[in-house]
Amino acid sequence: KGYEEVNSFLRNKTNLTAREWAVLRVSQDLRDDGTVPMKRVGEELPNIVPFIDGQYSRQNVHNCRMQAYSKAQQSGITFAYAVMSGAFDPDEVDELLTEVVEGAQFLLELEGGQLEFEDEMRAENQIKEALHEVRKTARSIDFDEESDSEDGETIS
Repeated sequence: KGYEEVNSFLRNKTNLTAREWAVLRVSQDLRDDGTVPMKRVGEELPNIVPFIDGQYSRQNVHNCRMQAYSKAQQSGITFAYAVMSGAFDPDEVDELLTEVVEGAQFLLELEGGQLEFEDEMRAENQIKEALHEVRKTARSIDFDEESDSEDGETIS
């Protein structure tokens, strides 16, 4: 498949571009003792990923990884906010988490990888526990209508 086909497919499923996905995938595959060998990743990209024509510099690899990190962070904040704000009831959150995990599993399977059921359940439970704890903490905060915001305006 060419870049445009892979990019279109990924854009329908994720926020990642094909370029970001390729860098993340090769970074993970070449990870050594928990570190990512940026130079090696950049050199190996065209040998591993058919739609990448040339080598990437360390800076290009780093930038792709940071773009993907930023997108993952933004998606996570969006998801957490929707849950923490009460926009979804517990059944909707459970359904959403199931869809998220199944979507990620589908992508891993397309790569030729596999997520064991126990790992899938562990990941889903970790997410649920974290979100539950954040929501519980958010609900326990006593917001006073007379409290001032940082710029001195009354919050109501």
